[in-house]
Amino acid sequence: MNQKYNDQFLLSELKRFERENKRSPMAKDFKGNPDWPDPLTFIRYFGGWSRAIEAAGLKPNFAPYTRKKYLTVEERFALHYEVA
Repeated sequence: MNQKYNDQFLLSELKRFERENKRSPMAKDFKGNPDWPDPLTFIRYFGGWSRAIEAAGLKPNFAPYTRKKYLTVEERFALHYEVA
């Protein structure tokens, strides 16, 4: 599906997920789910999943110390698509 989105729509989708699920979304919530835009769309528009979450005014779903210990969602996506 080659849909065109805009920033406002994407931010509203993140906020809608948060309202419906009582937590901030994670990329895995959107991956492969036809009800939501693909996580790569957010990464392309905002420069990263975490940046999209921040732009929507939502709280990220990770502990600060895990960012240094593990790859970020953006890094994992980049590695996945480099290999594929």
